[in-house]
This record gives sequence, structure tokens and C-alpha cells, in this order.
Amino acid sequence: MFLQFIAENGFDKAPVSWSHEANKKNGIYEFRKGKLRLFFFKGLNGQIAVCTTGVRKTTAKADKSAVKLAIEYKNNYFVAAKKEELVLIQEDENK
Repeated sequence: MFLQFIAENGFDKAPVSWSHEANKKNGIYEFRKGKLRLFFFKGLNGQIAVCTTGVRKTTAKADKSAVKLAIEYKNNYFVAAKKEELVLIQEDENK
């Protein structure tokens, strides 16, 4: 639901309650649904959500290991983008 809405409408039209900035310094966010958290960062041009890890929330703070992994993925993503090594995979609409 979150991802389809973001894909069709962008971040600006998504309700604020859907996400939270889990790590301000590194631009890591989390989608929230009950106790479930899906960590992501904004990709090229800030137009897409690049999802990294999902966890079940058990404490008041964001899961440190999930945030650390999200930061690592974000760094790798932008290095690959700079080198023009990102691979786009088109979804088969017939599935």
C-alpha cells in the first residue's frame, strides 16, 4: 500500500503518519504500520523509496542494526549511481 501510493503520487502527497525519520544525519526513514517498520531512503532525485530492511519494533528507538544496514545500502546505492552501475529491473505487468 505505501509503496504503490508513493510510486503513483510521490512523497509529498503521502500522509505524515506513514513515515518517520529514523536517522536525520543520514536521511534514513521508516514506514510505520503498527509494530512493523520498513526502512528506506530517498533515491535519485528524491523521487523513489529505496527499501532496505524490515523489522518488528520492540523498543522506543529505531532498530540500530537496521538503520546501520540502511546507511550502508544508501552509500552503496549512490556510489553505484555515480559510476552509472545501477541496474533497473522492469516489473512484468502480466504477473
